[in-house]
Amino acid sequence: MSARELGPPSPTRRLRLGVLALDGMVLSLAVGALDVLEIARAVARRREPHGPLPELSGQLLSARGARTLATPSGVRVEVPACSEASIDLLMVPGMLLGHGQTLHPSAYVAELALIRRYREQGVRVAAACSGTLLLALSGVLDGHAATTSWWLAAEFQRRFPAVRLQPDAMVVDDGCVLTSGAGSAYYGL
Repeated sequence: MSARELGPPSPTRRLRLGVLALDGMVLSLAVGALDVLEIARAVARRREPHGPLPELSGQLLSARGARTLATPSGVRVEVPACSEASIDLLMVPGMLLGHGQTLHPSAYVAELALIRRYREQGVRVAAACSGTLLLALSGVLDGHAATTSWWLAAEFQRRFPAVRLQPDAMVVDDGCVLTSGAGSAYYGL
């Protein structure tokens, strides 16, 4: 959800975030979103120490069952089997791609199916940096406005002409899909 939709803390508001765990994911893009929820809970407690708090929760999700994932920094992350969680927003973090490296659908069959399944259930989807390529591969960005990292813009436009790419935008909120560019732009999601 964008900050505009969440608005001020309210007891009737909730955000159940699922972050899609991927081999090669940039760890800060995955767990950073979970950290933001923890910070929001702490701020809400401080503002209203005795009042009702918004329901904010987050978890890593794996499309391939319980596994240990490797990150580019060498940190290994244990991800429980949890591909059918009840969530409001699915976030796809960026992955570190080398020069000329791209994402191939055959390497992400389970992840693409999970993204489509959640979107078909009405769950909003979001992606940061190169994670936008995975959303585009799933087809959920077709007909929507989106952004991506500046260094992926040319490839993105070539591979996904059905997406209305806004390469100069830091964050694009097109209703059911949200995307952000490179670096810390994902905090805007």
